[in-house]
This record gives sequence, structure tokens and C-alpha cells, in this order.
Amino acid sequence: MTLNTLSTPTASTENLLNLPSFPELRREDDPFVELIYGDCSPNECPMVKLDFHVTIQGGLAFTKVTRTYINKTAGPIEAIMTIPVSVYASFFGLTALIDGKQYHAETQPKQEALATYEEAIDEGQTAVLHAEILRGIHSLSVGNLGSQKTVIVTSRSVELLRFHEGTGQLRIPLTVGDVYGVSPSEEVDTLTTGGPIPEATLHIEHDAQNIELAGGNLGTSKKGILSSKIPANAPIELRLTGLGASQLTGTAKDGRQVSLHISPHDQSWEPLDVAILVDRSGSMGAHCRTETGILSESQHQAIVRGLQELQPVLLDHDQLALWEFDTDCERVGEHTDNHHGNFRKLVSRLGDPRGGTSIGYSLEKVTEAEEGKDILLITDGQSYSLGHVQK
Repeated sequence: MTLNTLSTPTASTENLLNLPSFPELRREDDPFVELIYGDCSPNECPMVKLDFHVTIQGGLAFTKVTRTYINKTAGPIEAIMTIPVSVYASFFGLTALIDGKQYHAETQPKQEALATYEEAIDEGQTAVLHAEILRGIHSLSVGNLGSQKTVIVTSRSVELLRFHEGTGQLRIPLTVGDVYGVSPSEEVDTLTTGGPIPEATLHIEHDAQNIELAGGNLGTSKKGILSSKIPANAPIELRLTGLGASQLTGTAKDGRQVSLHISPHDQSWEPLDVAILVDRSGSMGAHCRTETGILSESQHQAIVRGLQELQPVLLDHDQLALWEFDTDCERVGEHTDNHHGNFRKLVSRLGDPRGGTSIGYSLEKVTEAEEGKDILLITDGQSYSLGHVQK
């Protein structure tokens, strides 16, 4: 893992996110349990402005995000910010504007970057550290941020559009969801929540014939740039049609001029190669709930029914390995022949709910046994043995 660091002189530090612990709830049970159920303190370094600028050419989307934070306390602090990033995106740029001075990040090995950051703080400098905590979850630490000072952080990423039946799709996350397993963050870095939801500004440049923003409307400026005001508590979802080929040019690290020809490619459906891991623990016997009440069908029964309804859409060459787990984990069988309702018959062999929920152990066992397959985990998430599932 590599981290980015920036630094400039200023004052001393204190920790912003030193929240009370909850001994009755173990961190390994759910790393975000304190965020959801805890009595979190107010955010002392809130985000006051959020701006997205998306450029789409051919099948590529370039996203520039500018976030503005301000230290609301009476003294210098260390502000730690969580930044969601699309799991499909390549993060390639970071700059920070602190007290009127702009700095560009340098990529360093993890331990070297941490040492640079801590050394700058010890010397009374303002320091910025960027890291990828988990895939799709980045953190930004600003040490020695002075009272009432602002920090404007600009990040850049690029990703391919996903295409389905000729429509290009782009999804930009704005929030961080639940994560299974042992939290990779330190005890002092407990997440905080609360406060007003900032309004985000969205700007889009594109070469498509048509573009739609899910749940919103796009206005057009005189320069042809689309824009919209959106709440910052839901993902940005764009759908584009009529995309054509495009030519990108740039400069390589050694100074050579390079060009890239890109065009959308809508592939036909590829055969699945998946291991399906179904939770059959005791909690899965609970009845399903809806907005109108409790159903007679259990969670496990609903999963079995849903899987059986997949039979008509399966392809002849799909490879599906079916597993189930409770305290232990067992392989139910494999689907390779899409005739005569064979997948339905395989799913009907799933056992009734019982026992505990050993998610971490089960994932490790399936990963080792089904090397190269994607894994679909179906669970209610109620576990006391999550393990290091992020591995």
C-alpha cells in the first residue's frame, strides 16, 4: 500500500476523534457499531462545501472532487476525514489548499509516509496524510490544522463506464456503508456522524447523445456544461446513451507524447463462475419484515425461493458452486447443467436454519476451495465471528 503526504509549517496538535469506547460491543463484531449506535460527539471539523466535476469521454469517466473543511474549535487539531471512492476507480491525484498555500501529494510506501507525517507534526508543521483504508474507503488526516482554518482537498480519479444494452452507467459513492470484519482503523479513529447534510454541486462534461441523473435534473450552462444541486447523502448515478469513440492525448513520465483511443464496448453476457455462500444460522429462521408488518416466510425461505427463481435466466455454461454455513461450512453441490430445473433441485438441498454464524471462517474455506471464483455471500450479517473478512 502507498500513501500520499503533504506538509507546511504551523502549530501543535490534539486528536479530533478520541470518542468514548463501548465495552459491551466488540469492534470485531461490527467496526461501525459505534457510528450507528454510539453517542457521537459533534463534528468539530465539518465539511462545508462539496463539488464534483465529471468529464466523460468515450468509455472513460474522470472525476474531480473538491471538499472544503473548516476547524470550528478554538485551537489546532488533527482532523481525520473518511472519503468514499468508487471501487472501480483508479485514484491518481491529490492536492490540498491550506491557509492559502497549495500542496501536491507525493506517493510513498506506507511506513515511510507515516513517518513523514508524524515527523512533520512533531516539528509543529501542518501535515496531510492520505491512505486507502479498505478498497473504496480512503482517509485523509490533517495534523496541526489551526483554529478557524480551512483545508480544501481536491482528489482525482478515473474509471471505466459499465455498459448494459448500450447504456453507459457511472456510480459515484458519497457515503460509507457497513463493512464486515475487524476494523483496520485505530481505536482513536472512531468515525463520527451527525450535523447538517451538505449540498453538493455537480458539473458534467460529456460526449454522449443523452445523459440522465437518477433522481435529479440537469441544467445546461452557456458553455454546454451540465450542472445540478444534489444532497450529499446518496450516490451520484448517471446513465448515458449514444457514446462514441474518443481520442485522448497526454504526456508520459519520461516526456513522450502518448495517445489513447477509447470507445464503448457492450459485451454479451459472459458465463458465471460463482460460489454462492448461504447463511443457514439460527437467526435466518426469523420471519421477514416489511413496512406493513411481519410475513409468514422466514429469511432463509425467502433466500431459497429467490435462488430457485434464477433458473430461467441461467446460461448453459454457468458454473455455480453452492455452499451453506452456520457454525461450520459445507459444500452443497455444483450446478453445471442448465436443464430440467437442476439448479432448483440443488437449491432445495439447502438445510434449515441452525447454529451460529462463522462468516470469517466460512469465507476463508470457500475462497481456498473455490480458487478463482467470485463469491456471493447471502447473510443477515448477525455474527459474532466475522474474522478478517477484508483479506
